[in-house]
Amino acid sequence: MWEPAELIPELRKIAPCEVFDVHPSLNEPTELPPAARVVRAVEAFQEAASDFDLIVLYLRPELLSDELFDLVRQRWGCPLFGMNLDDRVQFFPYSVYRARSDDYSQWAPRFDLNLTSCRPALEWYRAAGVAVAYLPMGFHPRAETPAETASKRWGLTFVGSWKPERADLLERLRRGGVNPTLFGGGWEDSQWADDPHAIYRGSQLNLGIGLSTATGGISSLKARDLECPGAGGCYLTTYQWELAELYEIGSEILCYRNAEELLEMSRWYLARPDLCAQIALAGQRRALAEHTWERRFRSLFAEEA
Repeated sequence: MWEPAELIPELRKIAPCEVFDVHPSLNEPTELPPAARVVRAVEAFQEAASDFDLIVLYLRPELLSDELFDLVRQRWGCPLFGMNLDDRVQFFPYSVYRARSDDYSQWAPRFDLNLTSCRPALEWYRAAGVAVAYLPMGFHPRAETPAETASKRWGLTFVGSWKPERADLLERLRRGGVNPTLFGGGWEDSQWADDPHAIYRGSQLNLGIGLSTATGGISSLKARDLECPGAGGCYLTTYQWELAELYEIGSEILCYRNAEELLEMSRWYLARPDLCAQIALAGQRRALAEHTWERRFRSLFAEEA
């Protein structure tokens, strides 16, 4: 649930913003399928809701339905934007990446504008004849001191829950003598990350794992790609070609291409704290100047005006 801490504060810098969270409705003890639960929740919400100038719908495919779109269109006459940050594994009707088939493409025509954080997906939406705009992820800057003043409590850290591809990579690190401190659910001897920003700032080196599938064959932009450098952390993550458009790799963030390179780079940079601090400061400056959610949406609204 990153949106309340990262996205919403940034949108409220632009205009008043009302948030409706469907998550509680998905935990209700009922036999209704997830999409029907969302419809029922929105029905209750719309009775007391305001009129809006814009609605941004950010829901995974299994929560969307014709009934939901009809309900929203009947109640509100404003533009409806759909935001998807997982197009790579959700756009097409494949089930090879997860237990269910997603097929977000069937819902794309129902939006006035689709927002994607995946450059290749621009062509997928256009081929389907629907409006689309590129919106890479952003972050919400905190009122903190610059990166160079942050004290370091940890060496190498990883913030994220257990997944098989992550576990494999971290095990290979451990076999090479590098033992990251883990924050997140599902790991043995891990801690809970109450404040990821404090961990990013308090680590000499932060590990990112940008894999989108258990096979490790597909990578994508992740929220921490913006949050970690923005917080003032030195960031070492999976090489991803779209990430190279956002930062100078080697001077603002660091990227590895395989487990062997990750082990080699971890050892090198953990032995050089001053260099890590230099990279953290450069990455933070870039993130603050170009990659906040506020800047992302202001640019989007200016282009669509």
